[in-house]
Amino acid sequence: MKKDIRILLLYASYGNGHLQVSSSLQESFKQYGVSRVSMIDLFAEAYPQFNELTKFLYRKSFTLFPHIYGWLYYGTKKMQHDSLISQWFHSFGLQKLEEIMAIEKPDLIISTFPMLAIAEFKKRTGSKLPLYMVLTDYELHNRWIHQEINKFYVASKELKNQIVHSGIPQNRVKVSGIPVKTAFINPSVEDSLHEIYGFSRSPEKETILIMAGAYGSLMQVKNICNQLAANEGLQLIIVCGSNNSLLKDMEKAFMNHPRVLLFGYYERIYELMSLASLVITKPGGITVSEAISLCKPMLLFRPVPGQERENAKYLSEKGAALISLNPIELIEQIKMLLRNPSKLTGMRSNLQLLRKQNASETIVIDILDDLDARQLLQPEIREERRWTQEVIY
Repeated sequence: MKKDIRILLLYASYGNGHLQVSSSLQESFKQYGVSRVSMIDLFAEAYPQFNELTKFLYRKSFTLFPHIYGWLYYGTKKMQHDSLISQWFHSFGLQKLEEIMAIEKPDLIISTFPMLAIAEFKKRTGSKLPLYMVLTDYELHNRWIHQEINKFYVASKELKNQIVHSGIPQNRVKVSGIPVKTAFINPSVEDSLHEIYGFSRSPEKETILIMAGAYGSLMQVKNICNQLAANEGLQLIIVCGSNNSLLKDMEKAFMNHPRVLLFGYYERIYELMSLASLVITKPGGITVSEAISLCKPMLLFRPVPGQERENAKYLSEKGAALISLNPIELIEQIKMLLRNPSKLTGMRSNLQLLRKQNASETIVIDILDDLDARQLLQPEIREERRWTQEVIY
């Protein structure tokens, strides 16, 4: 029987989503008495300079050459894990992973990014180390799949069916939802937020949250915001993220506007999203999961080919979001929703059906149950898990 368990959480920093999912899982493990959880950006550790270059190219691919990114995504979507190119991909970071494992001595590994060096390590060495994969999108790409993975945690039953169809047994795939911060699960009271941010609570005014930082065209974003700000029935929250040039331009246009709030990078997005009637965003897996958790209808603007497009198609088919391919279509869709409040109500109802309560906790409990079955769980953590579940439920 182990005296303590060590968990290695692997992620990548292509965008902030994989890090957020890993942090959410780490926090949930702590709540259940597991404190030795190390988070490692494996690609950054293995290839620091190449990692920075690929992150830069990844960001630019969405604006400068999205169709090339889409071609690569769809061209490898059905690639089998034992193909030559897959084995080459899986070897990335393998040497560094072995060094990290020698230091960390983990009892299990969780990955929130499809970098499968550990699966390849298990295949080559015959290691029985438990390996868990947390998928962060709503559509399957075969880069997530490997027979050496003990269990997969996914966003939806449709995604589970896709994985099962690829040859993974049903009992190794669990529909958990995608982990988000606890604040998106237990949001602040909207009335107090209206007072904090100085926005009207009038039912005659709708609040739109625009996640503007991810969009490449400054002029497009500015034109969209100008048209929406001209509508006196709307209140706008514009988040520019780390896009400082966009923030400066927005400040020139809207600094003293009574119905526009501006933010750069902002930690408490959950408060801004709680205030909103509608969210305009790119369909990244984590952002849309946050909106689903708060039941906020979405307008998904210009999803690029790849996982964004597939996430957008899934949410559109479920009646939880509309897809806007250009600014004119976006404005027309907003007008349509304002004229038809029942449409917004219906979208919220559909979001409620997609909502998964506390995905992080679901995953952590399931992994701890698996460890218990493997007799890897020490009595102290078993008791902490029992007590925590009683308090929560």
